[in-house]
Amino acid sequence: MKTLIKKTIMIMLFAIALTACSKKNDNQPTTASSFTLAGANYPTSTIVFTNNTLLGVAKSNSQVTIGVLFKSRPVAGSYPVVANVMEQAGCGIQATGTGNNSYISIGGGNVQIAITNGKIHATFSGVMLVNIADQSAATVSGDLTEQ
Repeated sequence: MKTLIKKTIMIMLFAIALTACSKKNDNQPTTASSFTLAGANYPTSTIVFTNNTLLGVAKSNSQVTIGVLFKSRPVAGSYPVVANVMEQAGCGIQATGTGNNSYISIGGGNVQIAITNGKIHATFSGVMLVNIADQSAATVSGDLTEQ
């Protein structure tokens, strides 16, 4: 009987030790997010959906941001990029690169939205933007996953 109790205790301790050693970090996103603006690539550290905007902030510079704007929380599907989200169906894109160069979408292109576990995943490529200050054109591409 003592041997059975000892074996049972050993098995329980071994099981506890195995589960206690697992490495899980819920703070790390499973998908890396980034965007390319005017030829410069920016990995993003934070992607949140707030005020109807999927907002990304670059890892190396909190001044570098991108926002995909919607009238309301999007569902899965394709959204045309428009110049004025409040007047038209679709979405808009605003971005700020290094040197505080601010850009806004002028229309054209699409943003693909997927929803996984309630989180938004947006992808887009070659969307035309205009620099607010000097009216020069630029393109933006991105792969953004809400955290």
